[in-house]
Amino acid sequence: MSKRKTGRAGLSALVVDEDKHHTNYMKYMLPRFNIQVTVYTSPIKALNFLKDHAQDVDFLLVAVNMKEIPGFQFLDIARKMHQNIQVIMMSTTTTMDITKKCVELGARFLVKKPLDAPTIRNLWQHLDIRALRMEKMRNLLQGLTGEHSVTESESIERSGDQSASETESRNKSSSDVQSSTGSNTVAWSPPHYPDPENSETMGNDCEGDTTSEAGTTASK
Repeated sequence: MSKRKTGRAGLSALVVDEDKHHTNYMKYMLPRFNIQVTVYTSPIKALNFLKDHAQDVDFLLVAVNMKEIPGFQFLDIARKMHQNIQVIMMSTTTTMDITKKCVELGARFLVKKPLDAPTIRNLWQHLDIRALRMEKMRNLLQGLTGEHSVTESESIERSGDQSASETESRNKSSSDVQSSTGSNTVAWSPPHYPDPENSETMGNDCEGDTTSEAGTTASK
């Protein structure tokens, strides 16, 4: 069996096209070239998706001819929402005027619909792969920073609970001793407990809460 040649693996695309036949075709074809795909036949719904999930897609494939929101207008809105988002436009006609308009609005390229196999295989060549990696790195580091913040907060909370528990234990111990000795006791000094805040042992236990080194590749 011959091995099928594919483009760059691991990419994800958002396809926006009111042509349901073409979106269904793209849902079938893109995964064959190792490109994960999400499709929308409604440009408005696609923009709503991008508000919270732009970091989940590497690039957009947007049709020029759409009625709900024209492709050029969609491109302009998407670029204003996310300046670094990479968009490839699609059109049944690829004239010089259309190509020029796409470039002026920040599109990476204009491809002819319907996209054939060689075009899909070479989509990655029109993308800034280095920028995608940097964006993913930023998103990953932001996620790790958030996780460390939660871990540190939980550690501080646990330390506070432990100190409160020890204080309560000391008070209870003092009360029990006073009750057992009765009123004939002239003076009684409670045993000395080390202060948790000044204890070297407690200090050593907290050293594990420092932020660990993070680094992988990303995108945004």
